[in-house]
Amino acid sequence: MKKLNICIIDDSPMQTTLLQAQLTHMFLNTGYELLFKIYESADAACQSFRNNRFKPSNFSLIFLDYHMPRMSGLQFIEIAPGFGISLADIIMVTGDSCSAEQKEKNAEKAKQKGVETVLFKPSYLSELTQEMARRFNFAC
Repeated sequence: MKKLNICIIDDSPMQTTLLQAQLTHMFLNTGYELLFKIYESADAACQSFRNNRFKPSNFSLIFLDYHMPRMSGLQFIEIAPGFGISLADIIMVTGDSCSAEQKEKNAEKAKQKGVETVLFKPSYLSELTQEMARRFNFAC
């Protein structure tokens, strides 16, 4: 079984739990074992990476919340390459309290910084499924 190390950086425990459950269900019977590392803020992730507690280049994917206190997801992607993180491995998640127009603006800002995939909360399950199937070659 192939292992996928997945990092989730999100200040909402409810969103983190939901995403873990969705991914776990999605990857059933695909030949992948999912291993999760959760950070409640971009600051906490950066501190862990700086202290070499976890090597970020080991992550297959990083799910990153756009809106977080202290350091936003957008600020994190500016420094992520310094930790050896490929922006292609980041999936930005934005939305809950944003208007549709603001979600699109957030997505455009993230893409201008080099993030390829942006998903919109709360109803991104079909897009998430398609993205995982594309990246990891399994039928959805």
